[in-house]
Amino acid sequence: MAEGQSSNSNDIILKLATKHRITPDYHTYGIHKMLLRAVSELKPELIDTGIIGYKRTRFYEESDSSINADNVLAIKEICSDGKKSTTNYVLWKNTTPFINRSEGTMSCTYPIYQSKGSCYSFSRLVEDKFILLEFCIQDDIYVINHEYVNRTYEYIEKPSNKNCAYVLFAPVRVFG
Repeated sequence: MAEGQSSNSNDIILKLATKHRITPDYHTYGIHKMLLRAVSELKPELIDTGIIGYKRTRFYEESDSSINADNVLAIKEICSDGKKSTTNYVLWKNTTPFINRSEGTMSCTYPIYQSKGSCYSFSRLVEDKFILLEFCIQDDIYVINHEYVNRTYEYIEKPSNKNCAYVLFAPVRVFG
C-alpha cells in the first residue's frame, strides 16, 4: 500500500473531498493519510509509550460494522543509526507481510511485530487516548483538525456538522 493511500471504499474523507473538488489534489485526501498526519503532529509516543499504533473504530452509536473491517493500521516505527533515533508511523495492512524500511546504517524496528505471536489489540472500553479526525469544507478550503479524545469509548459520540466528515481511531497495544 502506498504511503497515505486509502484502500477502504468506506473512506468518508475521500468521498467529501471528491464531492467538492476544491483543489486539484482532492484525490489525495483520505482517512489513512489524515491518520498519518495526526499521529505525526500529536506524537502519541510522548504521552503513552504503550501505544504502538492506531486503528479506525466506529463511534459509540454507529452500527456500521464495515468500519471495523478496515484492517489498515498506523504502526509505530523506531529507526536508529546508532547515534540518533526517530519515531514515525507507517501504514500497515494487517493481512499483508511485515514491512521493514531499514536502509544502510538506519535500522528500523516495529513494536507491533515484537510481541509473542504478534498479538495486539485495541479496546474501545478501557482506552482514553482516542484520536478524533475532523475534515471539513468551509469557504472553499479544506479544514483539517485532529485531537485526542480523553474519554472512554461509551461517551464518544460522532459530531454532526454540515460539510464535515469525522473519523475515530483507537490506540493499539501489545498484549500477552
